[in-house]
Amino acid sequence: MEVAGRQRDDPRMTRALSPRVVLLLAVALLVGAFGATAIAAGSDAPVRLCVAKDGSVRVVKKSCQGGERLVTVNQQGVPGAAGAVGPAGAPGPPGPPGAQGPEGASGPEGPPGPPGPPGPTASAAPTVPVDLPTYGTERILLVVDGAAQYVQKVSGCNQPDFDQPALPCRFELTADLRPQTKAWLQHAGDPAAPPVTLSVVTGNFNYEETARLDIANPRITRIAVPGLDGSSKNATALTVDVVGTVTRTPGNGSQIPRPTTTSATNLLASAFRVTVGGQVLNRIRSAADLAVDFSGTAPVLTTALTISPIDAGILRTWADESHAGQSRTMTVELLTPNFATILVSLSAQDVRTVGYPEPFPVGELNQAGAVSVGVRGTYTQLQAP
Repeated sequence: MEVAGRQRDDPRMTRALSPRVVLLLAVALLVGAFGATAIAAGSDAPVRLCVAKDGSVRVVKKSCQGGERLVTVNQQGVPGAAGAVGPAGAPGPPGPPGAQGPEGASGPEGPPGPPGPPGPTASAAPTVPVDLPTYGTERILLVVDGAAQYVQKVSGCNQPDFDQPALPCRFELTADLRPQTKAWLQHAGDPAAPPVTLSVVTGNFNYEETARLDIANPRITRIAVPGLDGSSKNATALTVDVVGTVTRTPGNGSQIPRPTTTSATNLLASAFRVTVGGQVLNRIRSAADLAVDFSGTAPVLTTALTISPIDAGILRTWADESHAGQSRTMTVELLTPNFATILVSLSAQDVRTVGYPEPFPVGELNQAGAVSVGVRGTYTQLQAP
């Protein structure tokens, strides 16, 4: 304990305290620290001590009595050595979140990532049945917007199973197309095409209606001209597949229109002409499976062209162009037997071969043979003058 060395009431008190006095002072301070008259614990104020002649010591607030000497000492002792570091306390609770700072500027665009794995393969679209049940009545009409159109044959339109949709209606038309039928065919595949009313009626030998099919919301899904072959003597037809809601009702016995001509203008399988890129391919032998498919987002025209070996280089050149990404236009015209008049034509653009033709002519032994290649393009229009 450090002694201040000051003496206020006894200025003659200048000598150092004896060890006995120091010990008594320490005891008195220790006792006085807990007394009611001691200064507050932890205070740095000086302590006033009165020392009697007999060496007794007491703590006072003001002055000493007669025969006592006043000694002032500090309550603060000499600092001891630093203690050992205590264990770390438990972490306190998290503080409240700070205020959100301003949004930083966008960083530069990173490089593109690697391509992802290929997605699952889409399921194939349902194919239109090629073989449909055919009805053998001789007097059958297709009524388009109230105008009767004679047809060669009607197939399908039936529902084989109760829980299955009806099969498409297939109509085989001759070249005698009514204006309403032409307009309907020319708008095939156009989502903005005006709606049409469509019915199929049949009659007996007296041209009295015996049955009727009404097709609500009719939509053409396919137009085809099968069997185009320069060596054929058969007739062909403009084949139209239609889907819609079919309702069958019994005939009401009313008269159906009679034919206006004694014979229909049939389409001949051998009377056709193919023009590719503005060039007529005179040596085309056949245009097999000529069809326009309207089931996708854009109508597609496909066929397989067969040409004589003399002109096989034309197909090879076209295939080279297609492989390089180039395309051509193509028109297939159905003509009268003397090739003088166009009856129906189908046109396409962006037409390419789907592969290379055979490297050598294909045919029977000891014959010249022929070379074929499939083609595909975007259908543009049907014309029927």
